[in-house]
Amino acid sequence: MRHEVDVVRRLSPDLPLELPGGKPNTADAIAFAARCLDRDREAGMALVQAIYRAFWVEGRDISDPRVLEELAGSEARGTQSGNERGIAEKWAAAWEATGQCSVPIIVAPDGNQLVGCVPTGVIVDFFAGNSGDPKRGG
Repeated sequence: MRHEVDVVRRLSPDLPLELPGGKPNTADAIAFAARCLDRDREAGMALVQAIYRAFWVEGRDISDPRVLEELAGSEARGTQSGNERGIAEKWAAAWEATGQCSVPIIVAPDGNQLVGCVPTGVIVDFFAGNSGDPKRGG
Protein backbone atom coordinates (compact mmCIF):
# COMPACT_ATOMS: atom_id res chain seq x y z
CA MET A 1 0.00 0.00 0.00
CA ARG A 2 2.92 2.33 0.63
CA HIS A 3 3.72 2.32 -3.11
CA GLU A 4 0.10 3.01 -4.08
CA VAL A 5 -0.17 5.89 -1.61
CA ASP A 6 3.13 7.34 -2.88
CA VAL A 7 1.87 7.17 -6.48
CA VAL A 8 -1.38 8.92 -5.56
CA ARG A 9 0.53 11.59 -3.61
CA ARG A 10 2.75 12.27 -6.64
CA LEU A 11 -0.25 12.52 -8.95
CA SER A 12 -2.34 14.64 -6.57
CA PRO A 13 -0.10 16.26 -3.94
CA ASP A 14 -2.99 18.32 -2.52
CA LEU A 15 -5.08 15.22 -1.79
CA PRO A 16 -5.18 14.62 1.98
CA LEU A 17 -4.15 10.97 2.01
CA GLU A 18 -2.73 8.95 4.88
CA LEU A 19 -0.84 5.69 4.68
CA PRO A 20 -3.05 3.17 6.49
CA GLY A 21 -1.47 1.20 9.32
CA GLY A 22 -2.31 -2.02 7.49
CA LYS A 23 -4.87 -3.67 5.28
CA PRO A 24 -8.10 -4.05 7.26
CA ASN A 25 -10.65 -6.82 7.11
CA THR A 26 -13.40 -5.01 5.21
CA ALA A 27 -16.15 -7.63 5.67
CA ASP A 28 -18.01 -5.69 8.37
CA ALA A 29 -17.62 -2.38 6.51
CA ILE A 30 -19.09 -3.97 3.38
CA ALA A 31 -21.99 -5.44 5.39
CA PHE A 32 -22.71 -2.06 7.02
CA ALA A 33 -22.64 -0.34 3.63
CA ALA A 34 -24.78 -3.06 2.01
CA ARG A 35 -27.38 -2.80 4.77
CA CYS A 36 -27.54 0.96 4.42
CA LEU A 37 -27.59 0.92 0.60
CA ASP A 38 -30.37 -1.66 0.67
CA ARG A 39 -32.54 0.63 2.82
CA ASP A 40 -31.58 4.05 1.46
CA ARG A 41 -29.19 4.47 -1.49
CA GLU A 42 -28.33 8.10 -0.70
CA ALA A 43 -27.55 7.38 2.95
CA GLY A 44 -25.63 4.28 1.88
CA MET A 45 -23.42 6.26 -0.48
CA ALA A 46 -22.79 8.80 2.27
CA LEU A 47 -21.71 5.94 4.55
CA VAL A 48 -19.41 4.51 1.86
CA GLN A 49 -17.77 7.91 1.48
CA ALA A 50 -17.41 8.25 5.26
CA ILE A 51 -15.75 4.81 5.44
CA TYR A 52 -13.30 5.70 2.65
CA ARG A 53 -12.53 9.04 4.29
CA ALA A 54 -12.00 7.39 7.67
CA PHE A 55 -9.54 4.89 6.19
CA TRP A 56 -7.66 6.89 3.56
CA VAL A 57 -7.72 10.40 5.03
CA GLU A 58 -8.02 9.89 8.79
CA GLY A 59 -6.04 6.63 8.96
CA ARG A 60 -8.70 4.90 11.07
CA ASP A 61 -9.13 1.14 11.41
CA ILE A 62 -12.36 0.37 9.55
CA SER A 63 -12.24 -3.23 10.71
CA ASP A 64 -13.01 -1.98 14.24
CA PRO A 65 -16.77 -2.36 14.88
CA ARG A 66 -16.75 0.76 17.09
CA VAL A 67 -15.40 2.86 14.21
CA LEU A 68 -18.08 1.49 11.87
CA GLU A 69 -20.85 2.12 14.39
CA GLU A 70 -19.64 5.68 14.84
CA LEU A 71 -19.51 6.26 11.07
CA ALA A 72 -22.84 4.58 10.39
CA GLY A 73 -24.68 6.20 13.30
CA SER A 74 -28.34 5.28 13.25
CA GLU A 75 -27.84 3.22 10.08
CA ALA A 76 -25.87 0.67 12.12
CA ARG A 77 -28.86 0.02 14.33
CA GLY A 78 -31.96 -1.92 13.50
CA THR A 79 -32.50 -5.23 11.87
CA GLN A 80 -30.40 -6.55 9.08
CA SER A 81 -32.12 -6.95 5.76
CA GLY A 82 -30.71 -10.45 5.33
CA ASN A 83 -29.48 -9.36 1.91
CA GLU A 84 -26.05 -8.03 3.00
CA ARG A 85 -24.22 -11.23 2.10
CA GLY A 86 -25.89 -11.39 -1.32
CA ILE A 87 -24.99 -7.77 -2.04
CA ALA A 88 -21.39 -8.32 -0.93
CA GLU A 89 -21.14 -11.44 -3.11
CA LYS A 90 -22.55 -9.51 -6.08
CA TRP A 91 -19.97 -6.76 -5.53
CA ALA A 92 -17.16 -9.33 -5.28
CA ALA A 93 -18.30 -11.04 -8.48
CA ALA A 94 -18.48 -7.70 -10.31
CA TRP A 95 -14.98 -6.81 -9.07
CA GLU A 96 -13.55 -10.16 -10.22
CA ALA A 97 -15.31 -9.84 -13.58
CA THR A 98 -13.34 -6.67 -14.35
CA GLY A 99 -10.14 -8.72 -14.50
CA GLN A 100 -8.41 -5.88 -12.65
CA CYS A 101 -6.43 -6.11 -9.45
CA SER A 102 -5.95 -2.37 -9.17
CA VAL A 103 -7.30 -0.07 -6.55
CA PRO A 104 -9.14 2.16 -7.03
CA ILE A 105 -11.57 1.17 -9.74
CA ILE A 106 -14.47 3.46 -10.53
CA VAL A 107 -17.32 2.26 -12.71
CA ALA A 108 -19.45 4.87 -14.49
CA PRO A 109 -23.20 4.36 -15.03
CA ASP A 110 -22.45 3.57 -18.68
CA GLY A 111 -20.09 0.76 -17.63
CA ASN A 112 -16.83 2.53 -18.46
CA GLN A 113 -14.10 1.97 -15.88
CA LEU A 114 -11.36 4.14 -14.48
CA VAL A 115 -8.73 1.74 -13.20
CA GLY A 116 -5.83 2.37 -10.88
CA CYS A 117 -3.99 5.57 -10.09
CA VAL A 118 -4.17 7.98 -13.01
CA PRO A 119 -3.35 11.68 -13.48
CA THR A 120 -5.85 14.25 -12.26
CA GLY A 121 -6.75 15.29 -15.82
CA VAL A 122 -7.85 11.76 -16.67
CA ILE A 123 -10.07 11.69 -13.57
CA VAL A 124 -11.63 15.05 -14.50
CA ASP A 125 -12.26 13.83 -18.07
CA PHE A 126 -13.76 10.58 -16.77
CA PHE A 127 -16.29 12.39 -14.58
CA ALA A 128 -17.02 14.85 -17.40
CA GLY A 129 -18.11 11.89 -19.52
CA ASN A 130 -15.02 11.87 -21.72
CA SER A 131 -13.90 8.43 -20.63
CA GLY A 132 -12.83 7.06 -24.03
CA ASP A 133 -11.29 3.62 -23.45
CA PRO A 134 -13.58 1.88 -20.91
CA LYS A 135 -10.66 0.12 -19.19
CA ARG A 136 -8.28 3.07 -18.96
CA GLY A 137 -10.51 6.12 -18.60
CA GLY A 138 -8.90 8.00 -21.44
